[in-house]
Amino acid sequence: MSAPDFELLKLAAQAAKLDFHIDHLDGCPKLIVDGSVWNPLCFDAQALRLAVILCIHLGLEDTVASAWPAGQMFRAWATESHGNDPFAATRRAIVRAAAAMASIRRRPTSLAYDGGAA
Repeated sequence: MSAPDFELLKLAAQAAKLDFHIDHLDGCPKLIVDGSVWNPLCFDAQALRLAVILCIHLGLEDTVASAWPAGQMFRAWATESHGNDPFAATRRAIVRAAAAMASIRRRPTSLAYDGGAA
């Protein structure tokens, strides 16, 4: 698993408030949830559960899959081209939208105007 994919999965798990740990036993990091490998980039059922837990909406078109959390369409929108695998594209869009939700939660909630003071 690539480092960017692993980071996406960690952020998605955090957004869903899953209790997970990281297993490095075979040299490849894996997220473990409830004693099993958790990878919604690979498993349809896990991606669907993630979408339901986070109230992620899906938009499926001829060539792309899009995912966005309810009420955050323009803040956490994720679109993936289908290529040869519309299922993989849909799973990735769900995980990217979930990861974006976790990233949004980490940002400051407001930017106070300081009156232009430098």
